[in-house]
Amino acid sequence: MKFLTPSILAISMAIGVAGTAVAPQAAVAAEKKAKVAPLKLSEPARKALVEVEAAVKAKDYETAKAKIEAAKAVATSPDDRFVIAGQEFNIGLALKDQKIQYVALDAIVASGRADPANLPKLNFALGQFALVAGDYAKAEAALDEAIRLEPSGDHYVWAAEAKYRSKKMAEAAVLVVKGVEADIAAGKVPEEQWVKKGMAFSYNAKDSASLQKLSTVWLSSYPKQDNWREVIEIYRQTHTLDTDTHLDFMRLQRVAGALRGEKDYVELAESTYLRFPNEAKTVLEQGIAAGVLNKAKSRATSDLLALASGKVAADKASLSKSVPNIRLAVANATAYASYGDHASAIELYRKALAMPGVDTNMVNIRLGASLVAAGQVDAARQAFAAVTGPRADLAAFWLLFLDHPPVAAVAG
Repeated sequence: MKFLTPSILAISMAIGVAGTAVAPQAAVAAEKKAKVAPLKLSEPARKALVEVEAAVKAKDYETAKAKIEAAKAVATSPDDRFVIAGQEFNIGLALKDQKIQYVALDAIVASGRADPANLPKLNFALGQFALVAGDYAKAEAALDEAIRLEPSGDHYVWAAEAKYRSKKMAEAAVLVVKGVEADIAAGKVPEEQWVKKGMAFSYNAKDSASLQKLSTVWLSSYPKQDNWREVIEIYRQTHTLDTDTHLDFMRLQRVAGALRGEKDYVELAESTYLRFPNEAKTVLEQGIAAGVLNKAKSRATSDLLALASGKVAADKASLSKSVPNIRLAVANATAYASYGDHASAIELYRKALAMPGVDTNMVNIRLGASLVAAGQVDAARQAFAAVTGPRADLAAFWLLFLDHPPVAAVAG
């Protein structure tokens, strides 16, 4: 992925340096302003730093680098090491050399003399530098410390990147969830790239709980129809679903406007043409109208459309709201829904719910879908809220659909 460049201005301010070169006295003044113990340089270090600054002012950076090494050799205290590292960081800035900046920043943090208030951003920057350098253990340690000091969304997600680079996929997934939750708590919209990376971490770690949380965040923050398709496809791949639940997920995908390509339309038609032929016929006709399906070029499309169309008249004639059992009540309700007669469907689903032994979760999913189609949103919410067990996730997706309606991609 593309790394963010650590904020040089923020780092410079945090370590008490600015511009291309600042005298040790300026760093001391900055520390005083930050209300930390004044820096006290040893005489050998002070003299060595004077020589460093002279080389920097002359823009003789090769000499400045050599003088920095000499200064390091005579450093005897944390204060010495802190100020020397600050000057080394300046040299790295002037040379645009991230390796020098990384070494210097590591020394600044290790010195123990940075203002504690600045340690979160310093550790955060150090972790990013370490990631760029491929030093993943250092990155983990620095970013974990940044989280300990300031548990912000940015700190969590970059720590997740470090865990991922260290092949700790499960830890990475959990950290992205925490980062996204921190952003939401702070009133921020989580960055889409991080949500998607977290979903990939969760998928690879087989962490279904984190995957579900991040999928929900993705759809609520970025409710594009293509995103709905991807989330539903991932859910179907990662869960063992019974036939009815699998079918009802495809129906939600269709309602969300998230059917894409011949495969999606044909799969839904194949799943419905025997029991609900008008639903199959309607799906195929929608695919043809959208330019996705072509009867002349697709044998599957033409054959399915002919089979479904041939069953519609008899199927519609067989429907009745006088039903002696649950099976017929649910079947007829679903068939009525396939013809757009949602009033009859709602009536029969509710009749089925009153029958002993009914699968209330499956029926409430379908009742809720018909209520949505009929514009009875509050009643639909009640139906979905009543769903428990394995179908609860599907009900949650329907509620998400109501709260964050899918939007089509903008052309161009």
